[in-house]
Amino acid sequence: MNPDCVHCRFFDSPKEHNHPLLTNRPGGLEGTKRALAYCSLPAQAKVVDIACGKGATIQLLRETYGYRAIGIDISGRMLKEAGNYALGANLVQGDCVHLPLQDESQDAVMMECAFHFDPNPTAVLGEMARILKPEGYLILSDLYLRTAEQKDFVPRNSVSSCLTNIQTRSQIFEGIEGAGFTTRIWADQDDLLKQWIWEMTFNGLSVRSFFASLLGEDCDSGTTVQISKPGSIGYYILVAQKTIPMRN
Repeated sequence: MNPDCVHCRFFDSPKEHNHPLLTNRPGGLEGTKRALAYCSLPAQAKVVDIACGKGATIQLLRETYGYRAIGIDISGRMLKEAGNYALGANLVQGDCVHLPLQDESQDAVMMECAFHFDPNPTAVLGEMARILKPEGYLILSDLYLRTAEQKDFVPRNSVSSCLTNIQTRSQIFEGIEGAGFTTRIWADQDDLLKQWIWEMTFNGLSVRSFFASLLGEDCDSGTTVQISKPGSIGYYILVAQKTIPMRN
């Protein structure tokens, strides 16, 4: 993953007070609350937010839910901003494929609109499984492709595209199960995706520029952004639990 996400130009907007930009994802904290509602976490649960960004979710986990939350991000710049926003939060710089946490130490791990960035989702899921307690919760919310054929609209070999590693639902399920999880909930959140796009455009980013940023294209260069199927991309919430190994 890119340490400071320099290619996601709309995430670098100076309008940091704006809700979707602070949380960098569809639905903002409303999506986080929806995901947590599917879980039965104990009081003062230990919850890790991977790719915590500017700290909005960490603040919510601590202040609203009373969880013992840890925020992990590879970007030092993001962690600095998170520290200014979520004062006193436990923030750690680290890579999602080498999480600086002990085995079976967490009640839940969440990753919001960041899972598709990593080129090695198998390693990411393996690390999540490692740090979770048995029956611990995996919480993902992210973009996905509705069919494998629609991958064609994503630029090939483009390190600047946010969607280079995007997966289909079946690919996500396969990875989840292969890492030792049982999926409990898959919920499409297209209303949050549509609202996010609308809010971005309302704040001055055209739809063309929005998709150009996702695809790593440069609107100012005269490059034509090809979005042949506007409904190609969906947004989901997934909740899974770490499977308890059967004993002989």
